[in-house]
Amino acid sequence: MNGTELLTAEALADRLRLRPSTIRRWAREGRIPAVRVTAKVVRYDLAEVVRTIRERHQPIPAR
Repeated sequence: MNGTELLTAEALADRLRLRPSTIRRWAREGRIPAVRVTAKVVRYDLAEVVRTIRERHQPIPAR
């Protein structure tokens, strides 16, 4: 993580224009990385989440 700011699901959702429930579901499904700070506190690194989304959702080239 290299000292980056960790965001709540709400803050990350706001940045990505998604619902917090979508962020939590994607993390639970392993689709995006999450950092478990305590047993009940989860945070997200914006740069890592964006990188992961870009890697996993490559556009299909035109024929």
